[in-house]
Amino acid sequence: MKHGHVPGFHLHRSNRLESLAGTLGGVMRESLSSPLVPETVVVQSQGMARWLKLELAARLGIAAHIRFPFPRAFAHELFRALDLTVDARPSFDPELLVWRIYQLLPAAAKQPGFTSVAGYLADGDERKRFQLAGRLARLFDQYLVYRPDLIAAWDVGASDWPERFGAVPGDLWQSQLWRMIGEGWAAGHPAAWLHEFLRQSEAGRLPKGRLPERVSVFGVSSLPPFHLDLLKALSVVAEVHLFLLQPTEHYWGDVRSRREQAMQQRCAGGSSSTTPLDEGHRLVSSFGRTGREMLDLLLDRDAQDEQEVFIGATTGTLLGRLQDAMLSFEQRRSDVPRQKIAALDESIRVHSCHGPVREVEVLRDHLLKWFNDEPTLQPRDVVVMVPDLETYAPLLEAVFSLPESPDQFIPFSIADRSPRAGGLGAALWQVLKLMGGMFGASEVVSLLEREPVRRRFGLDEDAVELCRRWVRDAEIRWGRDQAHAAGHNAGDANSWRAGLSRLLMSYAIGGEAETVSCGVARSVNIDGGDAECLGGFCRFVETLLRFSDEACRAAEPGEWARRLDSLCGNLFDETGEPAGEAET
Repeated sequence: MKHGHVPGFHLHRSNRLESLAGTLGGVMRESLSSPLVPETVVVQSQGMARWLKLELAARLGIAAHIRFPFPRAFAHELFRALDLTVDARPSFDPELLVWRIYQLLPAAAKQPGFTSVAGYLADGDERKRFQLAGRLARLFDQYLVYRPDLIAAWDVGASDWPERFGAVPGDLWQSQLWRMIGEGWAAGHPAAWLHEFLRQSEAGRLPKGRLPERVSVFGVSSLPPFHLDLLKALSVVAEVHLFLLQPTEHYWGDVRSRREQAMQQRCAGGSSSTTPLDEGHRLVSSFGRTGREMLDLLLDRDAQDEQEVFIGATTGTLLGRLQDAMLSFEQRRSDVPRQKIAALDESIRVHSCHGPVREVEVLRDHLLKWFNDEPTLQPRDVVVMVPDLETYAPLLEAVFSLPESPDQFIPFSIADRSPRAGGLGAALWQVLKLMGGMFGASEVVSLLEREPVRRRFGLDEDAVELCRRWVRDAEIRWGRDQAHAAGHNAGDANSWRAGLSRLLMSYAIGGEAETVSCGVARSVNIDGGDAECLGGFCRFVETLLRFSDEACRAAEPGEWARRLDSLCGNLFDETGEPAGEAET
């Protein structure tokens, strides 16, 4: 290799992500053998890749010709370098494997040893069969990554695998089903490819020219043994750097939280002594289980060299003191006097808001204050983390895209969104989720809030609010009709069919007259001028009810395609202009 590159497995650890980025920048200053060779940095999210690009650009002056593959995609690249047949969409992908298992389950249930499977599928419910296939597809996918040795034993039909892996008699049918699945695989699977890669690495036959000469793994909080073994084997011919973020410089692989210690004591049938070091800092022991497991896996693989850069807090703020406590691995004792915090210390803040929308509004207000108070702070320096991105993404777009004044606009981008997020895909996915549930009133009305749906039925935002009030006044709760409500142990009086009848009768009677439907009296105020709005709302609900009737009937894939195409045509309008009546 040119430029002094030495193959090996290098581990870099720090409690600051910025420090790790600086170390990566130092590594990348050493040029590769050719300017046409891209730098490879493995990450676990697009958000991390975007942040790292900005950090490297600030430190190196430019960040170009860098590729950021995810761990699984990078593993497949390495397998292809060995001329192993790896499909762009392999058969073992869980979203494809589920259909293969679904097809095999009826025949497999008739085989000896599949008694539990046969009993579960005895009623012939296709939904249960599909759910079982999906569960098995995800389980086999986990086996391929976390237990490749188990898969290898299944492939060769090893008779001693139950004893080696501690399997119970009820799980023995899984190996038979796996071999049935693999009969149609000519390309193999990741566990077999990993075995071949390791074998060629040990024999010194890895093709250097087709493998990257330097690989960096950055911001990945956890890697299974599958990927770590692959990186270790690659380090025989390539320079492999793993950048690991951890809160403390001390070894913390043996620490256990109080809950984990209590569980261990119960399992041991007695009590055991507990020292302060057993728990360490409570935040580290409680939330650091994944990091501890990652550290233990790395220690088993012996890095050639380790570099540690642990930095204490530079300020005496509450956040700085908390970081220092985790770094030193010390929990404040009850006999130590509490330290005073400045009255204006806002390094850690907790807000209790009444809903996600208010949470986003509070976030925006605080960001505006911070940008005003700290002129050096830039939007690119801020990362917002949320527990459920699909829930918060549209709220972030709505709040941050429409500021009260132009000078309050904050540039932002949302990373790692699902391909289903946004547009017609998200609306269609919302409809499909609705079909399998209780048909709740709030879920149906929230679908009507989507602009393509409103346009299809000629409704504006004010009309949607009016429809929401009608639903509330008519006391529509859940259930499509009497049969659907009865299936969920609910009454018919609060179903959509009964509610629509009350709305139409209220319009026919006029004013605030009390109407009776299904033996229940309701008072719903619908003005005569609301006929167009009521008609659009009723067509919207009838479109959903009609599709729900179709969705309850089994059909071939071609018929499902026709149904979904018809649903999209009747429910959505992407022309940008308000539409008239929907086709029925």
